[in-house]
Amino acid sequence: MKRHGKPALILLLLGTFLFGGVYPLVIWGTANLLFPSKAQGSKVFLNDKCVGLYFVGQSFTKSKYFWPRPSWSYRSKDRLISGGSNLSWSSPLLRASVEAKSRIWRQEDESIPEDLVMSSASGCDPEISLDAALIQVPRIAVMRSLPEEVITALVTECQEPTFGNLFPKRVNVLKLNNALDGRFF
Repeated sequence: MKRHGKPALILLLLGTFLFGGVYPLVIWGTANLLFPSKAQGSKVFLNDKCVGLYFVGQSFTKSKYFWPRPSWSYRSKDRLISGGSNLSWSSPLLRASVEAKSRIWRQEDESIPEDLVMSSASGCDPEISLDAALIQVPRIAVMRSLPEEVITALVTECQEPTFGNLFPKRVNVLKLNNALDGRFF
């Protein structure tokens, strides 16, 4: 036992030092050197104040803002917990949730983009589909006393680029709401 104890202890300490100290510092330093904005959390500033993170969904509830995709996130002791609901398609709770969200958006026989009624898996999606943004334009135009064409143009301007048009057109909600506040405060 003593014969194997000393080498095992040395390997444990060496592994802990290398993979618990050196390796994370090298990765952190490389990320900060090559991708400083992303490594620091992709913070978004408005009037020199950090208003959120570009790649993490924010909660907007006021009617003058674009609303993000619904989330199953909840607060627990002043901490936001994110994650999916893990409810199956046959779940009455999921069905009731989708129906309640659909009633909020129902306008005549207009189809509702699924990302306005279905929660995301992580609960932290920063983007909504272009259709989900455009369906919100009339509400925001009324709340901000602006013509719908102006808000629609802003949505189109804030549209995220897609790789070879292979993916649906998306809009970052934080970017869009900051553009609204920046131009039409």
